[in-house]
Amino acid sequence: MSESDGDVLVATMSLVTTSGKGVDDDWVLDSGCTYHMCPHRDWFDSYEPVDIGIVLMGNDIECKVAGIGTVQIKTHDGVVRTLSKV
Repeated sequence: MSESDGDVLVATMSLVTTSGKGVDDDWVLDSGCTYHMCPHRDWFDSYEPVDIGIVLMGNDIECKVAGIGTVQIKTHDGVVRTLSKV
């Protein structure tokens, strides 16, 4: 068995609501994960509603799959990454 360092990308988006409260949304992207998920429909560049089942989270909570699409994320160095089948 060998150990290796993996790449992990953390993306953060900070918003200020109309009430003046700040809202932070953090993403942890692991290149070895099976699925990428996004709870914000408005972040999708393309989106298709589907009804194909559930995804089991790491803490054993089930999440319903509501749709599939692409999301673009700009990294700290300005590179735009496209995540497919989110």
